[in-house]
Amino acid sequence: MSQARLHGASAALAHLRRPDGLVLFFQPVLPLGKRRRESGAVGEVLCRLRDEHGDLLRPDRFLPAVEAARRGPELDLAVVTELFAQLRQVPELALDCAHISVNLTGQSLASESFRVRLLELLEQAPLPLARLCFEITETVAIFSAEQAGQLLDELRARGCRIAIDDFGVGMQSFARLKELPVDIIKIDGSFVRNITREHRDYAMVQASVAVARACGAEVVAEYVEDEDTAACLHKLGVHWGQGYHYARPMPLLEGLRWVRADTPADAADATSRPQASSA
Repeated sequence: MSQARLHGASAALAHLRRPDGLVLFFQPVLPLGKRRRESGAVGEVLCRLRDEHGDLLRPDRFLPAVEAARRGPELDLAVVTELFAQLRQVPELALDCAHISVNLTGQSLASESFRVRLLELLEQAPLPLARLCFEITETVAIFSAEQAGQLLDELRARGCRIAIDDFGVGMQSFARLKELPVDIIKIDGSFVRNITREHRDYAMVQASVAVARACGAEVVAEYVEDEDTAACLHKLGVHWGQGYHYARPMPLLEGLRWVRADTPADAADATSRPQASSA
C-alpha cells in the first residue's frame, strides 16, 4: 500500500474515532406510482466523516483508503452502531419506514470477527430486523459470492433483507443473482439517468426488471432526477425510486422525520452533487 493511501486511511480512521467524527445521512427511497402513505418509504443510510476543520467528507474521499488498509469492517460496524444509537433516541421514527438500508463492504463479508460482532449488535437492535436491509455492491456479489452468501444467509434467517447495489454494471450479474439470497436489486444510476433517451439503457432496465421478477426480488432505480424518468420506470415495473427528484441526502433523524411528515425538507447534504445516492 502506498504511503499516500496509508496516510489517508490513518486520517480517515482518526476522524471515525472522534466523538463527532462519523455523521450519518439518510436518503429516502420512495414507491413509484403510489402515495407514500399507502406504501411506506424506505431509505438508505449514507456515511460522512467530519475532518479536523469540521468539513464533511463523502465516501469517495475516504473509502478507497480505508479499504486499501483493510479497515472496511471497522467502518461498517461504526455505522451500524451509530445508526442503532440514534434510533434508540427516537424509535417511533424508524417505524415509519418499510426498511432502512445499510451498506456493507466486501471486506466485512469475509471477516469472521465482523460477523460475530454484527450478529451481537442485531440482538440489541432498536427496530424489528425485518425493517433492516443490508446492501452489497454487484462487484462484491460477483467476486465474493461464496463468502457473501454465508453471512447474508444468516442475516436473512434473522429477518433482515438483502439488496444488490449498482446492479447491471457487471457482465455476470444475472448468473450470480441466483446464487445469493437477494430480496432487492438496485439498478445502477448509469442506466437510469438517460432511460427516456437511450434505447440501450431502456433495454437494460427492462431486462433487469425481468430477472428480478423471476427471482422474486423487488427493484429500486437509482438516480431518478425527473418525473419523466419516474414514469418510464414505473411503466417498466420498477417498484421504488431514489434520487433528487424525491429527496436529497439529509441528516439521519431529519430524513426520518421527512418520511414521517410526508413533506419536503429544505436542508440537503451540502457535500453532495446531483446523483442518486452515495455509499
